[in-house]
Amino acid sequence: MQILIIAKSKKYGAFCLAGIDVQNNRFVRILGSEENGAFSNEDCILEDGREIQKLDLVELDICPTENNNAQTENYILDSKYAKLLKKCFIDDIPIVPYQRCFFDICDREYFNRNEYSRLNHSLEMVIVSNFYVNDGQRKCSFDYKNKKYRNISFTDLDYLNVGTLEFEKALIIVSLSGEDGFTSTTNRFYLFVSAVYRI
Repeated sequence: MQILIIAKSKKYGAFCLAGIDVQNNRFVRILGSEENGAFSNEDCILEDGREIQKLDLVELDICPTENNNAQTENYILDSKYAKLLKKCFIDDIPIVPYQRCFFDICDREYFNRNEYSRLNHSLEMVIVSNFYVNDGQRKCSFDYKNKKYRNISFTDLDYLNVGTLEFEKALIIVSLSGEDGFTSTTNRFYLFVSAVYRI
């Protein structure tokens, strides 16, 4: 499958990869062998030994998983090496359609279990304004349709150690946690921003 990697985000000391199946224009989340599906360089690297990065268009073998609930995009690796087809740019990211944005369905940073059970996807691309990350924090804020969203977890590995981050306009990749991220004490599945691109 040819996949354009659009997110490489921190997860349990390793990372998570998400991309777009460019032949079928759909999101995929690539699960690795680490705890709770986290991905490491021991799972898969490029044929020349380099790490897979955001905006790499790669060819690799993956298999769909079962019983993912809202995380319908989940796939498991079926190969050790990925072939780099080319390095892409933000303008190369295709628009993947979905019925309703998370923030149109719910104006907060989480879904309860009842709301979660009605969702059929867990990855989205959203254009926002006034994107901001405070120095030393892993939380972001942004505006979407004249509403301010604050304290949403931010896990993009490209920006975790760069200090304050401010983009007037940005494309963000939003991911919804699965069962491994469910907080039973509060009955919440949280949203987080797994990647950001200045536009």
